[in-house]
Amino acid sequence: MEKIEVRIENLERMERELWGRVDDIEMREEDVEVKLGMKNRVSRVYKPKLIKKQTNDVKRRIERVRRLGSEKLNDRRERMRRQIKDVVKKADDVKEAPVSVEEKSLDEEKKIHEKRKDILKKQVSGVIEKHKDVKKEKKEIPKEIRQLKILTGEEASDARLLFAFLLKRGSVSLEEAVNELDSDKEAIESWAKDLKASGLIDVNVFAGKSVMKLKDISAAVGEKQVD
Repeated sequence: MEKIEVRIENLERMERELWGRVDDIEMREEDVEVKLGMKNRVSRVYKPKLIKKQTNDVKRRIERVRRLGSEKLNDRRERMRRQIKDVVKKADDVKEAPVSVEEKSLDEEKKIHEKRKDILKKQVSGVIEKHKDVKKEKKEIPKEIRQLKILTGEEASDARLLFAFLLKRGSVSLEEAVNELDSDKEAIESWAKDLKASGLIDVNVFAGKSVMKLKDISAAVGEKQVD
């Protein structure tokens, strides 16, 4: 108890000193007003914020020390237990609180990344499916070409693919046929040679490039088709 009383006395002395500083400032302010001929003016209360804060802090410390001095041991333990409980509750509240702006932005970024991945996956799948359709289309030989009995042998079906491509385009270069039919240059040249020998296409060279051109199909069929 003696230590607590000493602390209270020290704090009260500090409080008196602080209020003394406030009084000095107010007196100086009044002296200035007298010199300026404003004696009849009501002097406003002037307390610097720092000194006022220090004074209030000292007051709170005095009250705290007095409360601790008069508090029983069991009451103090109970109060500390409540404080610990409050701290734990605050910690739990923080865990359950809504996510912060930064966490939310990271979460949004992750969602955008996943969405972008889904879009890319769909786009890639679409390209693959389209490629499959093109491959399938290349292998589908039109009925009028299947009815032609001009081309015979193991390579007849491949030459018909080239002929089907020419039916769509009318004329194509050797490079275009290689890219479209996904075959090597020698195979395309061999098919073109067979088609030319059958009277179905003409092969000409322009500016160093081979160009295959479709002939009149009705004339070719009338001349070459075998019943």
